[in-house]
Amino acid sequence: MSIRVLAVDDLPANLKLLSARLTAEYYSVKSLSNGLDTLDYCRNNQVDVVLLDVVMPGLDGFETCRALKSDPATRDIPIILLTALKDEASRIKGLNAGADDFLSKPVNDVALISRIRNLASQKQALEDMRTHSINALRRVSSHDAGIDGFDEGAESFDDGRNGQILVFDDDPIAADKITRSLAAEQVTKTVLTEEDASAALHSCDWDAVIVGLSNTSSDPLAFLSQLKAPTEYRHLPTLVVAKPEDEKRLQRSFELGATNYVMMPYQERELAARMRREVCRHRMLREMRLEMENTLELAVIDPLTGLQNRRFLERQMATLIDQSLRYQRDLSVMIMDIDKFKTINDIHGHAVGDVVLKEVSHRIRRSLRGSDLACRFGGEEFVCVLAETELDVAVLAAERLRREIESVPFIINDDGSKVKVTASFGITQFMGRHDSSKAMLKRADEALYRAKEAGRNQVISKAA
Repeated sequence: MSIRVLAVDDLPANLKLLSARLTAEYYSVKSLSNGLDTLDYCRNNQVDVVLLDVVMPGLDGFETCRALKSDPATRDIPIILLTALKDEASRIKGLNAGADDFLSKPVNDVALISRIRNLASQKQALEDMRTHSINALRRVSSHDAGIDGFDEGAESFDDGRNGQILVFDDDPIAADKITRSLAAEQVTKTVLTEEDASAALHSCDWDAVIVGLSNTSSDPLAFLSQLKAPTEYRHLPTLVVAKPEDEKRLQRSFELGATNYVMMPYQERELAARMRREVCRHRMLREMRLEMENTLELAVIDPLTGLQNRRFLERQMATLIDQSLRYQRDLSVMIMDIDKFKTINDIHGHAVGDVVLKEVSHRIRRSLRGSDLACRFGGEEFVCVLAETELDVAVLAAERLRREIESVPFIINDDGSKVKVTASFGITQFMGRHDSSKAMLKRADEALYRAKEAGRNQVISKAA
C-alpha cells in the first residue's frame, strides 16, 4: 500500500515542488494550504505522515501540530515540521509541540524520504498492535460478560522521562556529552565497545538505545542489524548520532531499523526532546503489548482457579488427538465433579464455595503431572487430559486425586473452620482414528454419571 502523505504549505510553489518529490517515490500525496483544513482532513481521512510548514497565516505549524497531537483521533499521525527557521528555540518548540521530526529548508531529499518511510512504518506497527489488542479483547468479551470493555481512546499519560537508555559510542568524549545531555531526565549507561553493548542489552529492560554512527573501532551498522534481528528488540527505539559526512550511513541506519537521529553538532535540548518522544512511544507500545498478552491470557485462563478454561480445552483436544494418532500414543480423559457442591454453597455461602474451588484446583495441580492438561470445565466440574496414559493408569491417577481431595478437610475461614469435600470421577481413553474429543467427553461424562448414581466419591471408567 502506498504511503499516504499530507503536505501543508501556504505557498503553492513549495507545495508543487514537495508533491513532485514525493510522487516520484510513489507516495500518495494530498496538498493543503492552512492549519484549519489540515485538522479537518486528518480527522476524516487516513493519513500516514503529515509534512507541516511552520510559517502559515492563522493557525501556524506549531499550533496545528499541538492540536493534532491533543486529539485522540489524530494523535498517532506522525508529523514532520518543515521550516526555514534554523534557531534552536524553534526546533525545541516544534518537538515539544509533539512533532516527530523537524527538518530545515531546503530539505535534504534523503533525510526527508527516510524519515517519512520510517515514521509511516512506526505508525503502522502501532496501529497493528492496537487493532490486535482491541480485537482480542472483543473476542474475549463476547464470551465473558464479566470482562470490562476497552476504551480505545484511553491511554495513560507519559512524559517520556526516567527512561533506561543504553549509549554506545566508542568516543568517550562524545558518549560523555550524550550522557550529560540526558542526565536531568533519563538514566543512562554508557558502553564503548560492541562487545560490551551486546552484553549490556540483556542486563536491563531498556527504553531506548543511542548509537554513534561515527564509531571507528566497530561497525555501528552491523550492531544495528544485530540489534534489530531478535524479535524482543525489533521495536526498541534506536536513535543514531551522525556527522554531516555520515549521510549514506544515516540513510542505511533507517533501513536497518533506527527510529530517530540527531546531527552533530547537536543541541542538548534537542537530543533530550527527541529522547522523550522515543521513550514515550516505546512505553505506549510496551503497555499495549502487555495489555494484549493479558487479554489473550484471559481468553484461556479461568480467573477464579487459574486453570485453563473450557475454550482452551476445546482448542487443545484436536492437537492432543492428532499427536496421539501420529505417534501411536495413549490418551485418556478424566471428568471430575465436586460432590454436593450446591449444598456447600447453600450452607456456607458462595465465598466459601469459591475457596473450595480454588483448593480443589490446587490439589489437582499437585496430584497430576506437569504434562497433563487440567481445565475448569464449568461450575464445579473439571476435565483433565492425560497424555501418553492408558486407561488403567488414568484410573489410578484419578483414584490418587480422589483420595487427595477426601483425605484432608478444606479450611474455609480464618478461624480454622473446615468442611469435608469429596469428588466423583468418570474416565475414558482415546479409541483411535474414528474417535473424537466430543465422543470422549461424552463417554467420560456418562461414567461420571454412573459414579454419582452409585453413591458418589468414586472412580468409574468407560472404555467404549
